[in-house]
This record gives sequence, C-alpha cells and structure tokens, in this order.
Amino acid sequence: MSKEKRRSLYLKLTILLSGGVMMADLAVYPAAEKIFEAFPQSNTGLLNFILTGPSLILIFSSVLCGVMAQYIGKKVLISGAYILFTLSSLACVFADAPALLAVMRALMGVAMGFIGTAMVGLIAELYIDENARSSVLGYYNGIMAGMGALFSLGAGYLALKNWHFVFLVFLVMVPVTLAVIAFIPQTEPEGKKDSRGTAREAVPYKNVLALAGAAFVVNAMYAVILTQVAVVVTELGIGNASTAGVMGSLGTIGSLCACLAFGRIYDKCKNFIPVIFTLIMALGYTGLYFSRNILLVGLMCTILGAMYGLSFSYYLMYASVIVPPSKASLSISIANAAVYLGIFAGPYVPLVYQKVFSRSTIVAVLPYMIGTLAVCGIISAVLSVRRNHTAA
Repeated sequence: MSKEKRRSLYLKLTILLSGGVMMADLAVYPAAEKIFEAFPQSNTGLLNFILTGPSLILIFSSVLCGVMAQYIGKKVLISGAYILFTLSSLACVFADAPALLAVMRALMGVAMGFIGTAMVGLIAELYIDENARSSVLGYYNGIMAGMGALFSLGAGYLALKNWHFVFLVFLVMVPVTLAVIAFIPQTEPEGKKDSRGTAREAVPYKNVLALAGAAFVVNAMYAVILTQVAVVVTELGIGNASTAGVMGSLGTIGSLCACLAFGRIYDKCKNFIPVIFTLIMALGYTGLYFSRNILLVGLMCTILGAMYGLSFSYYLMYASVIVPPSKASLSISIANAAVYLGIFAGPYVPLVYQKVFSRSTIVAVLPYMIGTLAVCGIISAVLSVRRNHTAA
C-alpha cells in the first residue's frame, strides 16, 4: 500500500471513530443514582445539569462552531475541541465537588457541539460526490451509535465500583485525539472560499430553517421513547427497569443498522427519505400503542431506533447539499442544533399532549403523536414530489 493510500485510510478511520464523543452522555447515565447519592445536600438542579447539561450546551456551541468555521480551519476547531473534551472528561474522574463536576461537564458539552458540527462539515468538504458523502456520513453515525452502546455497557460496569470511574471510558478518546491531530488535513476557513467569488454566496435561510424545524419535530417525537422508555414499559405492564434497558439497546441496534445502510438508501430514495422515516415512525408508535407483547414492543423499539438513525443521517446530509460549500458548516450547525434541541425537548412532549388533551399517561397520548407524525409524513411527501418535479 502506498504512503498516500495508507494516509487516506488512516484519515477515514479517524473520521469514523471520532463520532463516539457525541454519545458521551450515555456513559454518565448509568452513574446517575450514584452521583445523586454522593451529593445529597447539593441543589437538584445542579445535579441534573451534571447529567443533561452538555446536551443543552452543545446546541449553542454547534451554532457557534458553524460561525467560527467561516474564519478558522476545521482542523484547528476539531483538534482544539478534542483536546478540550479529553481533558475535561478525564478531569471528572478527580472532581469531588459538584460545582467543579458541572463545569467540566459544561466544557464537555462545548467540545461536543464543535466536534459534531466541524466533523460533519469536514466530511462534506472531503467527499464532494453525494453518494460517497452519504456513505461515509452513514458509517460515521452508525459507528457513533455502536460506540455509544459500548460506552453505556462499560460505564454500567464501572459505576458499580465508583461513580468517578465511569469517566474512565473516555480514555479511549486519547488515541483518537492523537489521530485527529496527526491525520486530519489542514483546511481553509470556509469564509475564505466565499471571498474568492465575484459575489458573496448567500445562505438560503428559508430552506435551512425549514429543515431545522422538521428535524426538531421528528427528533422530539422520537426522544419520547428514547428518554421515557422505562415509563412506557411500566405503563404497558411488560416488565421493569431491566426490560427498559433491553428496549433501549434494541433502539440503538436499529439506529446502528439504519445508519450503516444510509448511503445505499440515500442513493435510491434521496428526496423521499423524510416520507419513509416519518410514516414508519408513526407506524412504530402505532404498534407500540396496541401491543402488550414484549417481543412486539421490542420490535417496535428497534424500528423506531432505525428511523431515528435514518432521520439523523438525512438531516445532516441534506443540510450539507442545500447551501454553497462555503456555508456548509453553518447549515450543518443549525441542523445539528435542531436535532439535539428536539432530543432535549422529548421528555416534555408527552406533558404538552397530556395537558392539551387531558390525558394522564404517555401511552394515552401516543395517538396524538402518531397523528403529528402522519401529518409530517404527508407534508414531506408533497414537498418531495415538488422537489423531484423541479429537478426534472
């Protein structure tokens, strides 16, 4: 193998393995109870921030990265973010004060937002061909899901010994950080490419914001089962916390499979992918609503996870192709922020439906969620037909 091919292989492996950072919170959740027990006198809001704060902060740091990519090359952004993530995550091993732990977790959130935006922006820049880009992006997201599952399993074991030890799983990020510094190529700031043109390239904000709105709604709908699976399992009367853990794992497996297949699906379906994942997600929740069989519920969780993986890959991919190359990271940052804002809003979705429709359980509001997804699917179908007609 030539030196150039070997370096290209190392670059691709670095890109594919780098996404594990985005699943960092899955390593912390198994230690949630232990963290609360360790600081019984601390403010509950502060402890909740330790668990979920990074997911909120990365929403804002994603957009900040999109703006900074106009002025700073992606290698600098990615390398700096990886160093910040590695240092702050490992510092949590030694943090004995909740305030210090919260600060370190906040820094992890900042780094996650930068990595999530800049790395997808780098994929868009390196892989000009849409089919090649969609394939790499799908594998990137699929391996991300797989690493998240491994983080969760490893952290669950370490949490039994000491809650500090869950952060040791991030030792695997040390070699990834070194690989990022060694193999990610230098790239120009995106704004520099823009300045070479005779006219400043504009961002079609109408299309980008429409994409962000759709990403928010779909991810908020999926995040209900993602974050409330234990409650749903209890309401259906099919098991306990252990059962909920299995259902969550099945969702991750579904997401992993869909992401790995995304390149092929994108090549065949392209504009009609939103129709597929919104309507099948609606069918998944329909099956969940009528099912009281644990195997069928497991199948529905797998299907819902697969549709989430498909939607996540699609929104990031589409965000990179609806804007000029000089604005790709900015568009990706908005889509990325919308996805995670939707996931953050997920636990509150049932509360809204319960209040509006006077229902008391999550299962009872599933028909309204199904209706919302069906409407989104119909709108997506109309827009997809229009795009195909315009392209023709």
